[in-house]
Amino acid sequence: MGVDSNTGTTEILATVDKPVGLMVLGERNPVGMTREGFSSDPGLLFHGTKELFEFKRGFDYSKGGGSHSWTIGEGFYTTPERYDAKLFSLAFDAREPVVLEFLPFQAKVFDFRQVSDLKKNAYVPSDMLTGYVEYYSAIYNEKWGNYDPKEDDEFIRTHPSGKIKQPPTDATFLDYFKSEETQFDEERSIRSKKSFSYLIASQYLVILRNFTDKKVDLREMLSVKGDPQVSEYACKFFRDFILTEGYDGIVYVEGGDHPEHQLRGPASVVFFNLEKIFIS
Repeated sequence: MGVDSNTGTTEILATVDKPVGLMVLGERNPVGMTREGFSSDPGLLFHGTKELFEFKRGFDYSKGGGSHSWTIGEGFYTTPERYDAKLFSLAFDAREPVVLEFLPFQAKVFDFRQVSDLKKNAYVPSDMLTGYVEYYSAIYNEKWGNYDPKEDDEFIRTHPSGKIKQPPTDATFLDYFKSEETQFDEERSIRSKKSFSYLIASQYLVILRNFTDKKVDLREMLSVKGDPQVSEYACKFFRDFILTEGYDGIVYVEGGDHPEHQLRGPASVVFFNLEKIFIS
């Protein structure tokens, strides 16, 4: 459940059942607990990783790396079962399982799991979907509302370097602009990235607006392709949205990275507000 968990190995389909909704995790303040008391707390959560690391609440998600993830929002990923955390650790090629213990304290999370079956996710509530579309639309309008792509497109098309090569439809933004085939001079590179970012942002907005009055899974909502298996594009937007809604994180059946996870269906408890979790 770290940076390597960008892509789940199973497809968890949502049903019409309602989500659990708001939960408050952690009744006791972990500060001052004995190690024995910490490890025996019923609210204990686990994080599987490839190697030990220093947990920092001020982690800069935009830089990537570390033991953070993006699958369902930029945050710190934990799971309620120690064994599942061991499997995550092994999935990240750890020689021996590395599992860290965490306790939340008064953390408000939205639980997307079904009320009747905690191994399955419910659809995104309609009011949350509407709120998120409005949130992203405002961000889009602020950044791109006055942008006219024609000027940049014309510069790119007529630049003496030659015509820009169109990226494959499945290429990621980062892979595309790192490839040797697309090394332009500085100005053309900047304009190309801006134009491409605009296209992706616009495509995502269209996808979101088409979700109106539809039943949508969280990962599907976060995907620029509307594909639940490719959900990383909107991870930052969703994290910030959830925080503005007053939540510290979410609970979701992410799917896992280890073959055994396909049968176990582990839940991910993801914290966007790292002030709400404490390491043993």
